[in-house]
Amino acid sequence: MFNKKEKTLKINKQKPIISWNFLKRYLANSSIHGVKYLIDDNRHWSERLFWVIACSLSWWGCGILISSTIRDFIINKVDLTKETNFLKWQIEFPSIHLCFHFSGLAKDYAANITGIDRRKASTTIRLTKWATMGYESSITANISSEQFETLGEYIKPNCKDVLGKCIWNDEELDCCKMFTPIETNLGQCLSFNSVHTNYSQNQQSSKFFMNHHKQMAKVTLYLNKTAFWNASRDFFNVLLTSTNEYPARSIGKERYLSAQWIKPKPTIWDFHLMPTHNDDGILSMPYIERHCRFHSEINNFRLLKAYSYHGCLVESQMRRSQSLCGCVSHLYPSSNQYRTCNYTELKCVLNNRKEIVDKNDDDCLPECEEIKFTLFENLSNDGFDLPNWAVTKLIFNMLPSPSIRYNRYRVRSLLDVIISTGSTLGLFSGASVLSLIELFYWFFLRHDDIK
Repeated sequence: MFNKKEKTLKINKQKPIISWNFLKRYLANSSIHGVKYLIDDNRHWSERLFWVIACSLSWWGCGILISSTIRDFIINKVDLTKETNFLKWQIEFPSIHLCFHFSGLAKDYAANITGIDRRKASTTIRLTKWATMGYESSITANISSEQFETLGEYIKPNCKDVLGKCIWNDEELDCCKMFTPIETNLGQCLSFNSVHTNYSQNQQSSKFFMNHHKQMAKVTLYLNKTAFWNASRDFFNVLLTSTNEYPARSIGKERYLSAQWIKPKPTIWDFHLMPTHNDDGILSMPYIERHCRFHSEINNFRLLKAYSYHGCLVESQMRRSQSLCGCVSHLYPSSNQYRTCNYTELKCVLNNRKEIVDKNDDDCLPECEEIKFTLFENLSNDGFDLPNWAVTKLIFNMLPSPSIRYNRYRVRSLLDVIISTGSTLGLFSGASVLSLIELFYWFFLRHDDIK
């Protein structure tokens, strides 16, 4: 019995010795620089101390560089720069949106459902005021959801009422095929060259572009002189967006063009577009890592035909309104997925307006294919020919572009990290893939001379 205990104690004492011998033999034969001097018993202690310090500093520097590489790979995965070294390019003509939040027909209908004199248009027009979400405390009528939806239909512009003549470059086109309706939180719009309208299915949409061969792209519009404008102010706003961008109030005012219709000015709007190019490495990254979405990544969005940052904000606001009040304001696009509020429920929307409109949504990321606009308003002292039937003339001229574009690229791929890490290990310690094989070899295969 005592012999067994003595053998067990002897074996336990031998284990640390054998383990140290394995490690010592590996370090003595390893290709990692400097480690063999650490375990050489024939060297003076001061020399071994020197190598301990030298190896420690080298490994410390190696660790800092590797951790920095990995941190950049995790945090700074994508960068955006400008480039000019490209010759072949093609860019689509932007979308033009003519949006209206009131009309003469809407004015008559609003007077009818509220019981307010038609001459008091300043009161009824507040039913479409964004700041109050369409709620006006002075109105006592109980307006139903269906009546608000009908009001929106009366605001919707008729293409033939608004547009008299449309010209693409020197070719006259059917205005009502160029411009089709779209509902937004800006009001009821007529939109040209937008994927969010039914016109995007028309094959003609492929002709509205400019490239390095065809350096002319201009749209000229003549607006009809009809009663449609009677309920409008003496000017209206035109919005320019990219073809995939959803027109919304959150778009900056620098892209709103103010057009006179009572006393029209001879104005031509020139604009320059700066597109964003994405390298192939960006396409393979998840959107959470690249911090942007491509237009094809519409996921569960119900209103959008292509992903748009501003469209995402609109739909997020509608979801929050539905969650807080059980309905959405009639100022938002109509949808089968969201119920329109009646007049009583609108007060809830107004009371929660800050929570609904101003709250950020983490799911709404910028567009990977975003286009930057630069607008120039050219005023002339000379008049322009205007037919008697037209109220004004609008000219949108795209300048030859792009001379500069943004380029989004992946800073480091996984292969780049592996190469950088391997290079750092080799520079500071001489380690390589074969060092791992050595480790396996000396610890698990060569054990004949260990006692």
